[in-house]
Amino acid sequence: LQSVAAEHTVDMVDIFRASNAAGQFVDEAIAIGAKSVWLQLGVVDEEAGKRALDANLLVVMDTCPLMVAPAMGISGPDETSAL
Repeated sequence: LQSVAAEHTVDMVDIFRASNAAGQFVDEAIAIGAKSVWLQLGVVDEEAGKRALDANLLVVMDTCPLMVAPAMGISGPDETSAL
């Protein structure tokens, strides 16, 4: 994440790891100044979520962005929206 953040603003870190490994990536997201963390369907780490909230990140847990994107008015991704 640090190498990406050195060249780009990071809006969201999408975490698709086992729940017991998610905290490390949440902490990295905090460290690079990401705006939000999204823990995928089945990924829950309440303590890591609290750390992210305390660092003023938006937090989504146990949810698949592909499933909720249409309800949020998001039709992407497209070739310009992802690295």
